[in-house]
Amino acid sequence: GISIEAHQQNTLMAFDKAGQLQATINRDLSGGVVIYKEPLEMTGLDAMLEGKLHAGFEEKKLSDNFERRMAQNMHTTFKSHLYPLVEVASKEFGFSKSEGLKLLKDSVSNVIDKARAEHLPTLPEDRQQDYSNYLDRVEKAYTKDPTLDKWLFTMRLKQTSTRESHLRDNPLSGLGV
Repeated sequence: GISIEAHQQNTLMAFDKAGQLQATINRDLSGGVVIYKEPLEMTGLDAMLEGKLHAGFEEKKLSDNFERRMAQNMHTTFKSHLYPLVEVASKEFGFSKSEGLKLLKDSVSNVIDKARAEHLPTLPEDRQQDYSNYLDRVEKAYTKDPTLDKWLFTMRLKQTSTRESHLRDNPLSGLGV
């Protein structure tokens, strides 16, 4: 339920001595955080945030808009990080880009399955179906639905604050899982 615009210039990664990722540190919390309320309310985590957000954050960052959260997360996590990583890794390690995208799609599905297995049993019965449906929506958004591309370069060239964007096919759709 929390999306952070983790662009490379704003994100630090902390690794242990064995090279395993231990934490990420985001240095830009002013404009790049969206908290989608629905899954937090379904899981009871909304109570943990109550009274813990700094003044003004709650009104600006808490959202009921699933599409906004997913578009932000797709832009930063997938388009800015994972898709380029697949491109570089496929060239470096000699596998096709479609094999890399298939691996990414399988990984997304595995994370969704793990969330379902670990969190559903902890929820009250009356919330379990809603949470399962939410996870289905998330998986569909990440792996099947068209994605919204921001054309920030075009916006900057035109010197306008109007966000230029268009829908395009999701690179993970059609790969089979």
